[in-house]
Amino acid sequence: MNSRYRRERRQPPYYLLTGLIIGTALGLLFSLVIFPVKFTNVPPETLSTSGKDTYRLMIASAYQYDQNLNRAQTRLSLLREEDAINALQNQATRSASKIDAQVLLNLMKALNSSTAVKTSPTVSPTVAPVTFTLTLTETTAPELTASVTSTSDSQAIRTATPQVEITQPVNTPRPSATISSAQSIPFVLSEKRTVCNPALQESLIQIEVFDADGTPLPNAEILVSWADGSSKFYTGYYPEISAGYADFTMQVGTNYLVKVGEIGEIVQNLSAPQCEDDNLPFWGSIYLRFDEP
Repeated sequence: MNSRYRRERRQPPYYLLTGLIIGTALGLLFSLVIFPVKFTNVPPETLSTSGKDTYRLMIASAYQYDQNLNRAQTRLSLLREEDAINALQNQATRSASKIDAQVLLNLMKALNSSTAVKTSPTVSPTVAPVTFTLTLTETTAPELTASVTSTSDSQAIRTATPQVEITQPVNTPRPSATISSAQSIPFVLSEKRTVCNPALQESLIQIEVFDADGTPLPNAEILVSWADGSSKFYTGYYPEISAGYADFTMQVGTNYLVKVGEIGEIVQNLSAPQCEDDNLPFWGSIYLRFDEP
């Protein structure tokens, strides 16, 4: 057969596939390694979870310094969270630093205090239903006389005359909800005992707070004071132990005073007790339980 009638075998366009692969690889290299995208001046609501945690901690630290609650609220609102107070509490619970957790809890307490406002009873008008009374009266149509001697019979026509009796609105006061704070509860000491646990590396004042139903109470303010200082902290930092648990490290030879809330019972003369384990002395801890009466 003549060669001019031979069909030439066409090769697949491998060069197109090779170019696509090389172009994609170069694009990823430039966009991810050489010239990666850098975001600047982004709104706080677009931050990652860790970025939002850092942002909240910065706000809480600034509030710890200047005590400007309005500024802290404005900055927190930029996160556009439904419950900023709950977000602060959750971050304090999972914080690896006890100091950072305390700073976050201080801001949370300030926000709680600003929102715990007693509202006066609201008065809403109650409108009684309108009563309609229908009275039927009979009227007689005038007699019609034609040019002839016949007259039409009188017809009785009934008309409805409505008489409306409207009862004036009555103001009925309705109570509104009042937000109460745990700080105003007069907690009382219900249990005090010495804890001799050699596994504890420090002498602690272990405090546990319960409400009237016997449920552990978080976010209860605790004040520990001694001769030349004081410390304020809150329950709930150790949820794996109890939601109402908190502790404080004692120094041997120092007497301490403990109070829960603003008007709770004051427990005085607390110091590290001496314990023994296999005839070896060590300093123990103290457990205090406070209950809502």
